[in-house]
Amino acid sequence: MGEIMPNGKPRILVVNDNQKDREYLTLILQSLDCLTDTAENGANAIQKIREFIPDLILLDSNMPLVSGYQTAQTIRQQSRNGLIPILFLTENMNGNGHAANVSDLEAVDVLRKPYQPFEVISRCKSLLNLSQFEYELEMAEQVLKSLALAVEARDPTTGNHCDRLYYRLTRLADMLALGHDMKDTLLKGSILHDIGKVGVPDSVLLKEGPLTDKEWMVMKQHVIIGESLCRPLKFLHPVLPLIRHHHERFDGSGYPDSLKGEEIPLVARVFQVCDVFDALTSKRPYKRSFTEDESKKILETEMSKGWWDPRIVEAFFKMLSVEPKI
Repeated sequence: MGEIMPNGKPRILVVNDNQKDREYLTLILQSLDCLTDTAENGANAIQKIREFIPDLILLDSNMPLVSGYQTAQTIRQQSRNGLIPILFLTENMNGNGHAANVSDLEAVDVLRKPYQPFEVISRCKSLLNLSQFEYELEMAEQVLKSLALAVEARDPTTGNHCDRLYYRLTRLADMLALGHDMKDTLLKGSILHDIGKVGVPDSVLLKEGPLTDKEWMVMKQHVIIGESLCRPLKFLHPVLPLIRHHHERFDGSGYPDSLKGEEIPLVARVFQVCDVFDALTSKRPYKRSFTEDESKKILETEMSKGWWDPRIVEAFFKMLSVEPKI
């Protein structure tokens, strides 16, 4: 969805093949103090969306040639448009405009004709609030991602750690046949997992030699700090177990909660295998980078000690055998 204009006025696109209906709806919308534009069919609407970038679309469901439902499907398939809220206007909930199917689409409401002006205004206000909320969530997520990348940039030895994790986690999730939601959580985690290091001083984070016991206690706090930073945002709640528990170990010897076996959330168990492998294959001030074969042997040894989930490690090795090197 597009950013609401600097003057604060929401943008509403009215899509209807009937000119009188377009004019009537535009007149009703004047009380919202909004910017309006109109389109006479689905194709025209798609073009207008590229130029006008609306915060809300009023869409007639029973247009000829391309129905409102088909137009909405096209809008949703174009990811650059985000979840622009859509208010369907229909004469029959089961008519030719496929209004009965609109529940398949996200961020959609339906208003049956004939409608009263106050109904249109009320529904539009609700959907515009949704549009603003979605925009604020997007901005909050971007701020957190920028902060996470800034944390990574503090340590030049990590290179493109987040990018490599994103690449491998995508493929490992597919190898394990994980669902869409869990895959999305893993990919968010590839960026946000170490965001708590913003609270770790450079003297600890960038130290070239071994950490003292006191410094190690400070370092281990980054998972708690990261969880606290992301907790206020509800849409990031699925990522919280990954952020908090990606340093647990399968035998219970990890931190911060000494979870053991399947007590460790699956997203954290999957993530940590990719994370550890990337650390092994990367150069650090205190160690050289290990080859892929060396890293696999180390990972196998650690698995035999009980540190990692054997099923995840096995899937990871299988993924490495069929994927190109990065």
